Amino acid sequence: MAAWAKGVPAIDGNTVSWGHHVKLLALKDPAERQFYLAEATRHDWGRDTLRKAIKKDYRTIITNSPKDRNQLKRHANPLYVYKAFVEDVIDGDTLLIRIDLGFHTWTDQRIRLRGVDTKELSSDNHESKQLAEKAKTYVENKLKDIPFVVLKTYKTDIYGRFVADVFYHPTMTKKEMIAITGFYLNQEIIDDGVGSPLI
Repeated sequence: MAAWAKGVPAIDGNTVSWGHHVKLLALKDPAERQFYLAEATRHDWGRDTLRKAIKKDYRTIITNSPKDRNQLKRHANPLYVYKAFVEDVIDGDTLLIRIDLGFHTWTDQRIRLRGVDTKELSSDNHESKQLAEKAKTYVENKLKDIPFVVLKTYKTDIYGRFVADVFYHPTMTKKEMIAITGFYLNQEIIDDGVGSPLI
């Protein structure tokens, strides 16, 4: 049996239970197994949360696998593209937004940026917390003078948040054009080094 399956510390000195390992051992792809091990450890997932993440194919929802791991795929499909207003920046990869669904219908949602990961504000590690605050400030500065953003949504993640690409432009007004040619926030976070690609 592999060393990581014996209940030894996984990441940052944390351990996962035997129940976690049973779920992880069922995954045939070592990269997929390592992804879920890292996420379970980093977010302190219980066994049931891990099971739900695997069942919902959390890895595929929030990532993509381009040839260049730093380059996210930008979709040109106008389906599931919405105009939205940023209510709050929760952290570098999570926003609270008000989405215009059309026909005078609105919804308030927390959305998770697809394909990008930033450090957690709740981290006990001083350096990680500083990086998390830097990422949050970066996103706030990018969006502070933007009248609205455009979202390309995907499925929900295990926390019920929609996973989305976020596009913006200071002068364009047509959401379809912003989605195709506007600034791509997810990619900017990676390119400017305040977050990393989620693979």
